[in-house]
Amino acid sequence: DSSKEMLRRINENMVEGMILLDEDMTVLSVNKSALKILGNSFDPTEHTKINHMTNDQQIIGLLEEAKESGAAKGIITEKSRFYRTFANKVYSENTLDFGIIIFFVDVTEEIQSEQIRRDFSANVSHELKTPLTTIKGFGELLENGIFTKEEDVKKYGGMIYRESERLLYLINDIIRLSQIEEQEHVLNDKIDLLKTAHDVEEILRHKADNREVTMTIEGEPVQIYGNQSYITELFLNLMDNAIKYNHEGGSLNVTVGIEDGKAVAVFSDTGIGISDEHQSRIFERFYRVDKSRSKKIGGTGLGLSIVKHIVAYHSGEISLESELEKGTTITVKLPFNEPETQQAEETAVTE
Repeated sequence: DSSKEMLRRINENMVEGMILLDEDMTVLSVNKSALKILGNSFDPTEHTKINHMTNDQQIIGLLEEAKESGAAKGIITEKSRFYRTFANKVYSENTLDFGIIIFFVDVTEEIQSEQIRRDFSANVSHELKTPLTTIKGFGELLENGIFTKEEDVKKYGGMIYRESERLLYLINDIIRLSQIEEQEHVLNDKIDLLKTAHDVEEILRHKADNREVTMTIEGEPVQIYGNQSYITELFLNLMDNAIKYNHEGGSLNVTVGIEDGKAVAVFSDTGIGISDEHQSRIFERFYRVDKSRSKKIGGTGLGLSIVKHIVAYHSGEISLESELEKGTTITVKLPFNEPETQQAEETAVTE
């Protein structure tokens, strides 16, 4: 029967997991996705009970609830992934016999994104509160005339200024991050990566000289299509970090080239390095390896997160190799991309 065959094919190729049981909790059918989730094999001739297939009490609980009340839903966890799960009672035609159908929909990314958003909100509140508390405290002392000596006024006025500056950097980074996340992917600028590296070298020259860090830019001119201001920001963030977290007399080497059909920029420094335990988390928002040092040199904890988002925005890849006290090498690979002129024109027309 063609309609039965069609249903079988749909069932087998569904991304969602599906299990059909009878009223005695005997498994009648299981699709590929459900077997993958439960990590089990299934033989319909064995009349397997669901509790022999899985001992997950959340699943058993939802099935019991559906048996009692007709429907149940919840989120279950299997092998570090989250599934929104629906169990429903299904009656046979013209009889009182029933079965239960259970669906598993993978919502891992959704739940993780929600967690990141919650963490981000909590971190933002904390990060904004700290400098504001300092500014408020010193402002109050100045207002009440507790500081009368000129050097005190200068000292605490300077602290208010520096904390305000940090606050501004932080707010700018937060705005930048949300812009990159929400913006449409229009990659129309023709970008020369080697020229971008030289331009950023000029911007950071004074800072590098002050810290006695030698910058070297080498490689070949490589052109890609992308967002020029974001790519400049990517170079600025990575090169600035390599100067800020370097030893006096250290060096930063930026090499631009082509590898495996992609544009590649390698940022290699002789800085303080990052230990293995921190390396996997370094691109998270507000994650700092050394909080006191980072804050002292004006780090917001968002720089590498912005870099990661810019790389993702351009459908690129970023990797990191580092050894404590030896230095860090960050490699960015970016596709060449085609200019989206036609798409941009269509957008312009609709606007």
